[in-house]
Amino acid sequence: MAEVLFMAITLALTFVPQVLAITWSISAWKNYYSLIDGLWPILVAMLAAGYALLVPGYGFRKVILVLMVGLWAGRLSTHLFLRLKGYYPKEDPRYERLKTLWGKSAERNFFIFFQLQGLASVLLAIPFWIYIMHPSQTMHWTEYLGILIFFLALAGETIADEQLRRFKSEPKNKGRTLQTGLWKYSRHPNYFFEWLVWVAFTTMAISAPRSGIAIFAPAVMLLALLRWTGVPANEKRAESSREDYEDYRSKTNVFFPWIPKQRA
Repeated sequence: MAEVLFMAITLALTFVPQVLAITWSISAWKNYYSLIDGLWPILVAMLAAGYALLVPGYGFRKVILVLMVGLWAGRLSTHLFLRLKGYYPKEDPRYERLKTLWGKSAERNFFIFFQLQGLASVLLAIPFWIYIMHPSQTMHWTEYLGILIFFLALAGETIADEQLRRFKSEPKNKGRTLQTGLWKYSRHPNYFFEWLVWVAFTTMAISAPRSGIAIFAPAVMLLALLRWTGVPANEKRAESSREDYEDYRSKTNVFFPWIPKQRA
């Protein structure tokens, strides 16, 4: 275990910071930092592939894991790059606000920001090498449960993103809030299902030895979405740009889907 852990840490700490340093260099040169959004899922998928190649384990599990992470990363990266295309050459509004806030320190702060993204990617990838190292040559029922949760989460996130894309594509909806479909039950269903993806990977690894540390993945994702880059930024932007948002917020759960509150 110690040797494998050292190998995983070495791979992550020699590969991830260098990739992100190169990405930052290109971003600083172009003065365009939104690129990191579409690249980080690919980075996580590359970590999964690297662990599958270097960490000893059951080949069938490796194939399952790499295919699932690749499917998740391909869908999310495509979605994010298409969204960035809609803004280009302008930054995503979140990054534009950071550039304004940081001023002359923007380049330095974005370098730190990119490296923190890398650290988050390493933590998210913890369930991957734990799962690969599972000593059993037969699948445990929790692995099948995790696979089921994964595909339900991936479908939910895809549907939520598509519902929002279609809503925004209608000029009549400018300045309005989507309140139908999955968005009727959560103000951020896309983020909820993204978090559920990492619950799925942790569930797949839970029957392996020392799987307790795999909880880092969904914990980091939940903290990031609720406190850092996800919900707070979107909520703040919605408050200032949509007149109907206060009413929507008063009756709809922020994250976990639930039946809307009834008005008195």
